[in-house]
Amino acid sequence: MKTTLSSIVIGTALVSSSSAALLAHYKLDEAGGTIAADSSGNGLDMDWQGTVGAPDWQVAGGVSGGGFNFTGLNDDSFMTSGAISQSITLTMAVWVNTASSANDTLVYVGNGGTNNSYYTTKIQNGVARVVARNTAQIQSGGAAVNDDNWHHVASVYVSDTERHVYVDGVLAASNTVAVSALTANRFGIGALTRGTGPVDEFTGMLDDVQIYDEALDASQISFLHANPGQALVPEPSSLLLLATALGAGVTRRHRA
Repeated sequence: MKTTLSSIVIGTALVSSSSAALLAHYKLDEAGGTIAADSSGNGLDMDWQGTVGAPDWQVAGGVSGGGFNFTGLNDDSFMTSGAISQSITLTMAVWVNTASSANDTLVYVGNGGTNNSYYTTKIQNGVARVVARNTAQIQSGGAAVNDDNWHHVASVYVSDTERHVYVDGVLAASNTVAVSALTANRFGIGALTRGTGPVDEFTGMLDDVQIYDEALDASQISFLHANPGQALVPEPSSLLLLATALGAGVTRRHRA
């Protein structure tokens, strides 16, 4: 018997019924204005912090829809306008296009009133890095992304003693050094937006920033890389079921 398209679609719908918890999603598809809207439904919109000129929205320049071009100057960044209460475990994922070799922060999650209490996804010397700091700072990285092409970078914080960074869906580095857990009350994009103002400002384009309220595993990170703009990430068991279902379909087609 031949495998039909409908059988695959039904299988996909089944496995998509359960997904990872999305805390915030910034598509960066705006055509103007100074607000980066949160499309997760949690209302965590971000305000532009720039002090010169106007925000440089790239309406058709992103990986999925539009994107935003950061100058690396004049506090050009975004920060949450409302407070959050988030105990870490989490995942930060972002698409990045840059040629910079500077110390650039892509995504910030931290305590806005404490300068040395944050988790960030960053680039330093062109390499994507996962950073944990709560007084002491630990960072790990191992894959260059500053070739002026789009790359997917994801930082995963499993616990206060385990964190990973993925580049283009592949694990690039891990770290198991203890850093005291923190409670975050601020998100930022394009700079380290801590209490004293934006620093380590990013130069280049970002798109599709996602923050999840759990530590995504390798299969889920691979799913995000393969599906730009997709926010509902299936749980690992669902991804396994989908792979099994599609594999069975391929087997049946070969036997038909």
